[in-house]
Amino acid sequence: MSDSLPAYKINSELAYLSGGWCSELAEALLVQRPKQMSLVGNWPDLGMFSGLVDSVEGLTIEGSLDNGRINAIHNIGVFKHLKRLHLVSKVKASYDLSGLLHLRRLHGDWQTDMGPALRLPNLEYSHINNYPAPDFAGFPAAPALHHISLGRPALTSLAGMSGMSCLRELEIHGGRKLTSLQGLAPGLLTRLVINEARQLIETGAVAGSSLASVKFLHVSAGLDLAPLSRTPGLRRIHVAGKDAPLLPWLGMLGNPNLEMLAGVWDPACVSEDALRNALPQGRELLKFERAKPKGVTPLVLKMGPAGKGVCAAQS
Repeated sequence: MSDSLPAYKINSELAYLSGGWCSELAEALLVQRPKQMSLVGNWPDLGMFSGLVDSVEGLTIEGSLDNGRINAIHNIGVFKHLKRLHLVSKVKASYDLSGLLHLRRLHGDWQTDMGPALRLPNLEYSHINNYPAPDFAGFPAAPALHHISLGRPALTSLAGMSGMSCLRELEIHGGRKLTSLQGLAPGLLTRLVINEARQLIETGAVAGSSLASVKFLHVSAGLDLAPLSRTPGLRRIHVAGKDAPLLPWLGMLGNPNLEMLAGVWDPACVSEDALRNALPQGRELLKFERAKPKGVTPLVLKMGPAGKGVCAAQS
């Protein structure tokens, strides 16, 4: 389908517009009042939608069908009640999102114009690809921003995070330059996800933090997991992926707050009986699920208060 051939499908849930403006769009938008909109192709000046998109809360701009590029999004402020914005690729021309005062979720590639958008007063979640700085010093965080997801960032550490006072959840996907979690601010994060950070070894900043959930996926076999045993607030721990290190199972199971523990288990090093006996008094296993019946295997344990019935091992 060429960008030069307008096509659309509009109902009360979604308006899918491709290829540019046509005369029937205005009436269809006013009648259907869609909640979501997806724009494909070249829509450089969104001012044409003024007065027609007051019902739209979610907007995805996908760019050209030929190359995926978004040339411009001038006058995007006509989407006065927009809460969710997804820019599928970088925007070639400069843009201004400062008028989107109701925006809560923002997804897009890092570029200079995104900085002011990340300070919008109601922004709660942002997924940013290719963040270029080595740390969080100067990161433009909104006052309500509590969940950040970064794809392929240039981060080497978490330094500078202390200035992001509302941040509670951080996800780093493809953090191939990340070598340390130094900078993890005490009393800040409650959930941390690290995915594909094979240079990461040092995790000492986790010890004693406010984390309740951690997930390390596709990390180095040399990743130091011992600090997780010194983080009493942890409720969920998940370590998985090729070359994932063995968990220090016995040290972690002594945590009375732990509800789920998933990772690589070698029964030749720590027996099943030892795992069960490592639980604090008043706690018992509710789930024991191993991926393979013998040898080194991924294992999922779920724990809870005693009295719910000790589970049997599951193959």
